[in-house]
Amino acid sequence: MGCFLFIVSGCYISYDAHIQVYNYDNSDYRVELHRAADDRLLDILELKRYPYFESMDYFEDIASGWYYISIFRDCGNTETDRTPSFFMEEEDSRCYFIDCNGVIDGC
Repeated sequence: MGCFLFIVSGCYISYDAHIQVYNYDNSDYRVELHRAADDRLLDILELKRYPYFESMDYFEDIASGWYYISIFRDCGNTETDRTPSFFMEEEDSRCYFIDCNGVIDGC
């Protein structure tokens, strides 16, 4: 039984890395996390305008690699800003905010 539990728990991979994003603008935003190597869309957050409770959220369980974040005002189809590419490791945490001019920047 102990061997079975070791095998099952040994196969479980957990990534503790996360990216916290705050919206301090008076518009709603769609926030997209992309893998930089191939521009693949990995996850999407929808942040409500400030000061609602839903104006902050996280990208969680991020594997090691290069990424960038794109933002879209009013959840539209036109990208309004993008972060430079950044590297995440399995236990990293990052913070970004969208300011009152609709620009995303590091905390």
